[in-house]
Amino acid sequence: SSPGLAQREGVYMHSALVLTSLPVSRARLLQGAGALCGLPFACELYARAPPRWSSDELPKAFEAVTADVKELVVLLPGAGGPDANTRRIVAALGGRGVQVVEYDYRRFAGDTLRAPFNSQRVGETLGEELARVQSAGGLPRLEVLHLIGVSVGAFAADRCAGVYAARVPASGRARTRLTLLDPFTARGLGGLARGS
Repeated sequence: SSPGLAQREGVYMHSALVLTSLPVSRARLLQGAGALCGLPFACELYARAPPRWSSDELPKAFEAVTADVKELVVLLPGAGGPDANTRRIVAALGGRGVQVVEYDYRRFAGDTLRAPFNSQRVGETLGEELARVQSAGGLPRLEVLHLIGVSVGAFAADRCAGVYAARVPASGRARTRLTLLDPFTARGLGGLARGS
């Protein structure tokens, strides 16, 4: 018999009666299957859990940007950090009066389940930092802000663009471009299954 299920109320009572007539190993197997149904919820809670770091620990992104910059490119690589692909992007975009910030936040990204949510948190912090710098007059000539997200960095770039647009009035905001390269689009366990 299965005392755990037999003590429950409602719809579980019928299941408990069925399980009492099955051999113990099959009953335990069915109980285990029921426990696995809770696994997606546990994974989703894990993925969305607050990180073990605070936004204060993130490196400052815009301290090295000169005040006379007209076009600023912020490159947000995937969870693995900068690689040969991001180095090619930096080399191709640098110069011509463009300043490129390659923001390496890999130690804050986390694993595959947590990286999308943590990347959004990073993007939010960057958007707030950029808005503070610009609102304080730190980038008076900035005309174009180009955010590039690679892989899971797409979550950070997207959130950064949204926060920046929400915090800086349109009259003082740089024209914002958002480029997502090979975006990792899954969020949480459900997102891994449907890619959204």
